[in-house]
Amino acid sequence: MSATTELHDNTKTMNQVAEPKEKIELVNELSEPTHEELEVRRRRRLAKWSQVITLIFVVLELAIAFRVLLELIAANPASPFAHFMYQMTGPFLAPFAGLTVMPSADGAVLEIPALIAMVVYGVLYWLIIRVMWVIFDPAKARDAAKYKPDL
Repeated sequence: MSATTELHDNTKTMNQVAEPKEKIELVNELSEPTHEELEVRRRRRLAKWSQVITLIFVVLELAIAFRVLLELIAANPASPFAHFMYQMTGPFLAPFAGLTVMPSADGAVLEIPALIAMVVYGVLYWLIIRVMWVIFDPAKARDAAKYKPDL
């Protein structure tokens, strides 16, 4: 075998090694996210905001419930905890002040406006969460548009 043929065979072998028969496509981690990935991210953010709003309303409802309980047991308003609870819930109960009478007996007061406020804030929470999901989750809106009641 001549040197030229041997050199040509080596070059051919090197080219075959350098160029694999099946090209492997590398996926760049910084490439554009797919529609499904964007949807998952958006839904996670929406769920996280829902959790934050839920936490805020649960804390508010619990604070009002503590206030009602403190009024029912005729707690001393000068005690630091009772004073704190009255100060914290006062602004949220201001719109309901004087709405109804507050029955009392031996210093214990049933704060009916606070109970009404708890119901109103519960409904407000529910409305905020529902509107938020309808506006920011088009998938659910599309599903609702496809709904056909059985007639």
